[in-house]
Amino acid sequence: MKRHTFVHFLLTAGILGLTHTPLNAAAFGSGEELQYQAYFQIGFVSVNHLLIETDIQESVHNGQAVYDITASGETQKTLGNLYPLKDSFRVQMRQSDLKPVWFYEHDKENKYEAVKQQTFLYQGDTTSIAYQSVKNGKQGESYHNYIGNAPVDPLTIIYGLRNYAFEKMKVGDKIHFTYFDPDGDTDICLTYSGEETIKLKGGKRYKCIKLSFNVAEGTVFSKKEPVHIWLSDDDNRLIVHAEAKLKIGYAKVDLVDAKGTKHPITSLVTDNKKK
Repeated sequence: MKRHTFVHFLLTAGILGLTHTPLNAAAFGSGEELQYQAYFQIGFVSVNHLLIETDIQESVHNGQAVYDITASGETQKTLGNLYPLKDSFRVQMRQSDLKPVWFYEHDKENKYEAVKQQTFLYQGDTTSIAYQSVKNGKQGESYHNYIGNAPVDPLTIIYGLRNYAFEKMKVGDKIHFTYFDPDGDTDICLTYSGEETIKLKGGKRYKCIKLSFNVAEGTVFSKKEPVHIWLSDDDNRLIVHAEAKLKIGYAKVDLVDAKGTKHPITSLVTDNKKK
């Protein structure tokens, strides 16, 4: 059974097969910082908190201009005592087409700890991925070659998703993609569900684009219900909210702060009427 960390799934709540078309960073830029709160709901009981933060900077990798993107998640307060968790992710992706060149992941969840690294090399229509890992002290490495479209890491998928042309999609349209896993790549189908205004736990409302996808076996999520994601319906395409049915209860993620966005957040609904 494949093991995926919980923050790993929250970070990949918005995912799409974007290896088919070269992209550029129309939706984000250097200096963007996002903060999320995740909470778990069982019936009427809501348990906080898991804090997730992301950051984007510009850098250079082997002479190529790249975006250096980091994301981290850590349990807070009572939940941290019950189930300590601290996961971190980092990717360097080419600014020219948003293809990854290097990915790093460090997972610490309860008694489990793993460090994983992926290096992407491109030659013509061939992509080579060198994978290295240390899981609870056990080392491993493998090499994977792909002709044509190749799977990518979770952060590349998320930031590629934000640059997708959803205005060309109709409700019910589906997109299939492949997510890289050294134990066997995972195919996932994402469905476009149209536009919707959503209210977050803190009271803010956003005009959004709604998406959904089904999860794989062997995860903390229920296979019977899809994961739902809401992206801001503006030029930033921020992940505003995500929720998934767990085997017991629900997991939900809310955007709580956004700094340095490339565009104004025009999807935020303001009520000018005085009551």
